[in-house]
Amino acid sequence: MYIAGLDIHDLLARSPVSHTTGVEGIVWWTTVAGLVRTVRRHTGKGVHHPHTRRTLPTDVGKTGVPEPQGLRDLNIGQQPPPPLLLKVLSPIAHAFIILTPVAYVVGTGIGKLNQPEWFSNWALPDGEDYVGFGGLAAVRSIACVVNYSVFSWWKRSSNELRRAGINPEPIFPQEGPYSVVRHPMSSAMLLAQATYALMWWNTLPLVGLGITAAYLAVSLPFEEELNEADVITGASYTRYKQRVQYKVIPYVW
Repeated sequence: MYIAGLDIHDLLARSPVSHTTGVEGIVWWTTVAGLVRTVRRHTGKGVHHPHTRRTLPTDVGKTGVPEPQGLRDLNIGQQPPPPLLLKVLSPIAHAFIILTPVAYVVGTGIGKLNQPEWFSNWALPDGEDYVGFGGLAAVRSIACVVNYSVFSWWKRSSNELRRAGINPEPIFPQEGPYSVVRHPMSSAMLLAQATYALMWWNTLPLVGLGITAAYLAVSLPFEEELNEADVITGASYTRYKQRVQYKVIPYVW
């Protein structure tokens, strides 16, 4: 193939970087960028619901309702403890979110953009048998673009949450990604793991995807139950649920 009189195949043959290494390099740097953003998310200060940050009078409980005198020892307004299953799944899910990209970045980096053998043992079926060598490279490259776009979705969701937090009245974010699903950050987390599976062409992210989905299946109902029980914003959140019917995936979940 010639472009502007240049033999592209000849140029690629002379290149010190092979086609496979070039694709792996794109995947590696995309993973590094995603890992840096993930670490910043987990180590930075989270965005909390606005009214939980307010300074309440000494006679006001966590729900914002004044506690009747003489009844403070009855724990009025305290949140129920999270389910045991949630406590078990939470550290496992978050470990997969962090450790799998770390394992890929470190192992492939040490291997000079070649995946280590132990990592390759978890590979998906040979994609070249289905889409060919060039097709597999295209799939992995497109997955990189989608993966990077996931963080734009996450950032926009975070901005909406932050915007709701500075509102004079306690409100829930309902615009942008929150007008599509009620938990867009969870959507981004699942999509990121799905794209990692295609980027690395590996099944390990799918294991993490299943664990994260199980974690969200427990945590999201618990979170929404607390939101609806809130005496300040509960009614508003119930109306929001009626308007935006899906938690994570439109028409599915």
